[in-house]
Amino acid sequence: MDSKNDLSLRPRAAAAYLSEKVGYDFSPRLLEGWRNRRIGPPWLRVGGMVLYPRPGLDGFIAQARRSVAKTAENSEGTAA
Repeated sequence: MDSKNDLSLRPRAAAAYLSEKVGYDFSPRLLEGWRNRRIGPPWLRVGGMVLYPRPGLDGFIAQARRSVAKTAENSEGTAA
């Protein structure tokens, strides 16, 4: 189920996917903590299984990159 063609990934595969795309070491435990706090990438529960839709992971990455770029842009304007 965790191949590159799957539209939804289990937590371990989702963490590996995020790590590969972002270059930060994500773990299934981190994703679990985010789920518990209702933050992070979108996820769903099917039966007893937690799944992360790949488009949601890509959107999460894009949103995080925009946020970092905006923060950097704002900090450049405040430098003395």
